[in-house]
Amino acid sequence: MFLYPIDAVSVMIGHSPAHSFDNAVLKGKRNIDYVSPAEFTVHSHPYFSINYVIDCDEFTTKINNCKVNFKKNHIYMQPKNTLHTPTNLYTGAISSVSIRFYVTDKELEKELSKHPVCLPADDDMLELISEISEYAKGGTSKKGSLNSLVAELISRINKNPVAVPIVPDDNVPSGGQIFFPLIEYMYAHYTEDLSLSDLARVVYMEPTYFAKKFKQFFNITPVNYLYSVRLFRSLDELMYSSISIAAIAEKVGFKNVAAYCTAFRRAYGLSPSEYRQSVSEQKFHDRLS
Repeated sequence: MFLYPIDAVSVMIGHSPAHSFDNAVLKGKRNIDYVSPAEFTVHSHPYFSINYVIDCDEFTTKINNCKVNFKKNHIYMQPKNTLHTPTNLYTGAISSVSIRFYVTDKELEKELSKHPVCLPADDDMLELISEISEYAKGGTSKKGSLNSLVAELISRINKNPVAVPIVPDDNVPSGGQIFFPLIEYMYAHYTEDLSLSDLARVVYMEPTYFAKKFKQFFNITPVNYLYSVRLFRSLDELMYSSISIAAIAEKVGFKNVAAYCTAFRRAYGLSPSEYRQSVSEQKFHDRLS
């Protein structure tokens, strides 16, 4: 098989909006000022992803400020940190295979980070996706084989002449999109100690006016959006790493573990350790299903 320097972290098959790892423990009452950006507005992920659409019902999203209509039997590959709207922002639903992976080689990461792409899946890709899908319930006992399969799929996508780049659409009405550069900035600098004035400077606005306009579009204050970015980033650490809760709190920008745990419980209704345990139990359950 074709080998790429990658690490496949998860494979999920599901009906969005309802991937169990993302939403299973988020059903309780939450403070809107701390709820994860993935639940209501523009966000990004620290990993690359490939989504194969099994079926869809008039499903539309936005990727890099470009309106995208998801199509049955199509593949959509997103670089890490690609801004996109959540699956539950628009009407319709999508049944898909979602593959998340990291790239461990700088040159390859640069090559794959040029832009998101979409293309119809050919027979060879479908065969690979079918094999990869087996890992959605099979745990990580054959992770090397999974990485090889995902690497080969990436290679075929990259070499396919009909792959269409998804590029920013400058003709989309501005609205909240005037804050997209700020959201990108937050995801790049969320570990830093940023004030309201620091955030306002990114979009060249006076702080009071900036805070008012930001909340008007996103129903959350800019500073609390930054907190929610930190919490959102911590979900991946809780799901895919084994480092301590205190280390995660420091890594995502909280001043101490107590502040992190308090904010996490306000947002999700349980502690970080309870969330980690629920994800572990869900993974075990899925393997048995």
